[in-house]
Amino acid sequence: MSGLIDLLAGKGNSLIGSVLSDAEAVSFVEAHFPGKAYCLVADWTVIDVSVSDEQTKMLAP
Repeated sequence: MSGLIDLLAGKGNSLIGSVLSDAEAVSFVEAHFPGKAYCLVADWTVIDVSVSDEQTKMLAP
């Protein structure tokens, strides 16, 4: 469990997201992708997991 806590609480690489306000982002999406679903997300974390071919086979349904 401590490994998971370290992973989620550890320092990672910061990435700059959009400079648009929420309202501007919604307007942009509605103008360029009408009828498509979207989700605005703030303070998110991306975890890039590398696994071997053997592990991939174990994870696949």
